Amino acid sequence: SDTATGPIYFTGKKMYHKRFFKPLGYLVRHLGRELVLADDKNRVLPSGTRVFYVAKSREETFRVGDRFESYRFEDMRKFGAVTIYVLRQ
Repeated sequence: SDTATGPIYFTGKKMYHKRFFKPLGYLVRHLGRELVLADDKNRVLPSGTRVFYVAKSREETFRVGDRFESYRFEDMRKFGAVTIYVLRQ
């Protein structure tokens, strides 16, 4: 969500859910927000929602503007072996 009060959506390969979801959730809660896994097939995300996608830098080579399912890659930042992509519906 793009509002300062809505949830922050997170996804990535399953191994990254376990590794990053709890630490990022801790930080996000201190900002008064909620971190939500976007992978739930029953969850309908509002149109235009941003989703943060975590991947191993050498395994995923998406570029800004690429499409993945119903998402477009809007931004990315590499942090060593991990890249965080910002996707938008």
